[in-house]
Amino acid sequence: MFSKVKLKQRDVALIVIVVTALAAMGWYFGMYQPTLTTNQSLQDELDIAQLELVRTRAAAASLGQLREAVAQLEEQQARFLRALPETAEFGRLLADLRSSVLASGATLVSVSQSEAQGASLPAGVRPIGVSLSLEGSFDAIYRVLQSIERLERFSTINALSINLPGEVTSFDPQLSSQLGLTVYTFDPQAATPATTETAPAAPAAPATPEAPAGGTQ
Repeated sequence: MFSKVKLKQRDVALIVIVVTALAAMGWYFGMYQPTLTTNQSLQDELDIAQLELVRTRAAAASLGQLREAVAQLEEQQARFLRALPETAEFGRLLADLRSSVLASGATLVSVSQSEAQGASLPAGVRPIGVSLSLEGSFDAIYRVLQSIERLERFSTINALSINLPGEVTSFDPQLSSQLGLTVYTFDPQAATPATTETAPAAPAAPATPEAPAGGTQ
């Protein structure tokens, strides 16, 4: 009788252990593991949100500096445009070039101008190509280049060729030179987009009132 009771207690203990183990496994896989996965996902989302917050704060901090840089660039562009000669005054620039050539001791054989191509230029900036045909000694032609630099004009020298005469009879012969440069001018009309104003339409004439049903008196 004692052994049977003891055996039953052992069976009960084994059953309790098995049930407890199954309950623990069910709790682990059914509740703890999903909760752990959810917490990990929330932590990952929190890390991403914190990273985005740091980037947003950095962008907001640099926004003021970016605006200041843009304002400085706009001011530099405005000063550049104010310093350019207007396209309508290009004849004065040609007169300055002629005076510089004559003052340098060279001879201006011919001068011509043409449209030049310019990429990524502000609105209103018009490049004009100028070609000078010169004659004179090497020193005179060199002084012409120096005088063009001292004109304080926004220009670039694109081409320069110097040719010797057919027969060289001295150590300082008269040379012929072709000088090509681009001068940048400003056209206010091209800088401001043309706006066409349409005249307001005349008001429509009022409709003629209908006569009353009883006729006219």
